[in-house]
Amino acid sequence: MRYSEIIREGATMNAYYKDEKTGYWNFGDEYRDDESVQGPYFSNASMRQILSTIGIDPDFEENPPMPIDQFINLTTQWLKKHIGKQSEPEEPEVTKEPSSATMISGGRPGGYFNQAIMALNQTARKIKEKYPELTHIGFN
Repeated sequence: MRYSEIIREGATMNAYYKDEKTGYWNFGDEYRDDESVQGPYFSNASMRQILSTIGIDPDFEENPPMPIDQFINLTTQWLKKHIGKQSEPEEPEVTKEPSSATMISGGRPGGYFNQAIMALNQTARKIKEKYPELTHIGFN
């Protein structure tokens, strides 16, 4: 099985423009293939926590794209408020059942949200600079 055939659970940030003729959200072919503006990839659960942390509705599948400037402002404000204040570490959850595997889930190092939000902010800024026609961002 090739990597491209594997179904991955997770989310990333994508940039869009609204086609005024059709009313559909689109992104350019050049942008889609440009690795220099590809943002980080998170699990759906992590993306929901990140969006919730910065005050965005975490149900990203149901939300239309938001203006890129609004996203940059929200993430910049969050980062400014947290200068010198790293997000708390989260301990992993360990489940041990007799006669079965030990399951470990979750857990994050201190500063995880600071780093994730900074990475998304930087990606949005790169997109805005390189592709000014892409005016909105969404998550999927």
